[in-house]
Amino acid sequence: MKKYFYITLALAFPLLVSAEERQPTTSITTPEKVIDLINKAGGWFYSALIALAVIFIIYAAFKFLTAGGDEKNIETAKQQLIYAIVALAVAMLATGIVKVLKQFLGVTG
Repeated sequence: MKKYFYITLALAFPLLVSAEERQPTTSITTPEKVIDLINKAGGWFYSALIALAVIFIIYAAFKFLTAGGDEKNIETAKQQLIYAIVALAVAMLATGIVKVLKQFLGVTG
């Protein structure tokens, strides 16, 4: 157990040493900066949603493979897979619609 602790500590030590308090370089003073902040947060949320959907797809596939012929488990895995794929499609459509609207309205950025 100590071995894993020391390995983790050795790998994390450079991160701890280089930690510094960052000062914000810019402040939010204009509506454009607020919109930029919202776009960045939306991008992070989109990335997290895609990663989560992929994890659920893998989990559903694992559950399907380990069902062992049990119809109830197979049906549950199918439903989870469908829900994960629908969530992935909705996330992609949401960003696609925003991009199409921006292009249609002539908005840059």
